[in-house]
Amino acid sequence: MGELSTGEALISVLDEKGAPQIVQRAFMLPPKSFIGPAEPDRISGFIKSCALYPKYKDAIDRESAYEVLQEQKKQTDAQKQKPAAAQQTAAQQTRPANAPNAKKTSSPAKQVISSAMTQVGREAGRALVRGLLGNIKKW
Repeated sequence: MGELSTGEALISVLDEKGAPQIVQRAFMLPPKSFIGPAEPDRISGFIKSCALYPKYKDAIDRESAYEVLQEQKKQTDAQKQKPAAAQQTAAQQTRPANAPNAKKTSSPAKQVISSAMTQVGREAGRALVRGLLGNIKKW
């Protein structure tokens, strides 16, 4: 390592079977590049000499999927708002301004029965799911 001078490096390469070979001294060449700002003519020359230039020379701004979905959403929202607005105006015209809401209040007995039926349905559903999942587990 101490014998290397400026522009030299130690490298190791792999043989045909993929095994590393003995480390060798190698000389590094300076890069062949341009230092400083590039002129527009030089930049356009590099771009036009590229093999992909004919394919990508024309800029195309296609409509993205996001834009298509946003347009569809606007249209569906507009369609939903039109019937909703029409229904609201029709409801306001048919119902007097001082009429109470049409919501029916249920009696305490109906509330108790409804609560009991909800609880029974919930327990039956839970037992059914446990039974099915228990049978699946045994297989």
